[in-house]
Amino acid sequence: MNSLFANTEETGELLVEKFWWLNNPTYLQNKMPLSMRGNTARNWANELLSRAIRDPDSIKKAPFDWIAASRGGHLSALLAYLVHCPDFIRICLHSNDTPLHHIKLKNSNQYQELLALPIIKEMKNIRDYDEATPLHRALERRDKLLVEALLRIDGVDKSMPDKNGKNAMHLLAELAEEDQEWV
Repeated sequence: MNSLFANTEETGELLVEKFWWLNNPTYLQNKMPLSMRGNTARNWANELLSRAIRDPDSIKKAPFDWIAASRGGHLSALLAYLVHCPDFIRICLHSNDTPLHHIKLKNSNQYQELLALPIIKEMKNIRDYDEATPLHRALERRDKLLVEALLRIDGVDKSMPDKNGKNAMHLLAELAEEDQEWV
């Protein structure tokens, strides 16, 4: 950790931007950030910080840490962000991105746990940079468990078109033509 403080001011600013939750005790409820949510979150955060120290330019290229947690299926790390950041929905709206656009979990119980959270339900129809909703992205990734979980949520807009004019039901019909399991 000491080598972190030997880096340039620019590196420090990038770290604060990408890992905002490390710098704000109100989000952390006066806990040390790397002690939150058990070993999985701690190991994951340590790896991100180590990479940033070794190669400060990697911070510029790296996605926000909650996106990496979502893609990696680190539900406990993602839940830590949701619990400790009251402005998380604002951050998602500002960046045109949500955890639901990237999440890849192991089973339907994990998806149900995530989708039961009110803040996640608020994100169900947020469009990303391609005007795709989380349902569009789940269909593109062929994540059947997430598709099924999203379709069970009241208010998920199945008719909202992406930048190519395709809605989620159109994408689902295409998948069903290719693969009988999607029927």
